[in-house]
Amino acid sequence: MYRTRVCFLLLLSASVVLTFSGLVVQAQQPYSDPQQQPASHSDPSTSAPAAPPQTQSMGESNSRIQRSVEDLLSGDPQLSSADLNVNVDDHNITLTGAVDSYTQHQRVMALVQQYSRYRQIVDKLKTK
Repeated sequence: MYRTRVCFLLLLSASVVLTFSGLVVQAQQPYSDPQQQPASHSDPSTSAPAAPPQTQSMGESNSRIQRSVEDLLSGDPQLSSADLNVNVDDHNITLTGAVDSYTQHQRVMALVQQYSRYRQIVDKLKTK
């Protein structure tokens, strides 16, 4: 009885995994000739999704994060008088410069905190 339940659950989970966008994808043997396609694959709506794009290089990612942080900080009206510099490397987002008050410092840290999942935030800000 226990084995029957386990087998049923395995079959049920396998059918859920094989279901994609409401269509059941059937497991098939790999083809020896990559040019040979079965008749069922002639419909583009049932073909497998395209491969994901290649990941960005670290340099591209660093510059993208740096531009994003700089735009975020420069667009905040509470930080208009602050002199902020952002430097992003493979591990850290380093904040340097000067802020007018502790409140501005806290605002900078609150805005940049959302990027902590990508890089460690290094706070080198000084209060005037």
